[in-house]
Amino acid sequence: MLPSPSIVPRDVDIYLVEDDLGRLGRVWREAESEGTDLDTVFADLFAGQYKKPLRVIAFNTSEGWSRVHPKT
Repeated sequence: MLPSPSIVPRDVDIYLVEDDLGRLGRVWREAESEGTDLDTVFADLFAGQYKKPLRVIAFNTSEGWSRVHPKT
């Protein structure tokens, strides 16, 4: 029997942005795997890629932690 691939991402920190699209509702914005690092998320935030970002969720499943970064 062949081993199954791990569903746990490699040991990296992942950042996702919750965005408020107004009447369309709140969504977790789609991102490529390479676009979920802190530098890319900050660059996208400063470039205005989000309509109304509400919060950023950071997690690392290999290390077993998660954090919420509310908009201030």
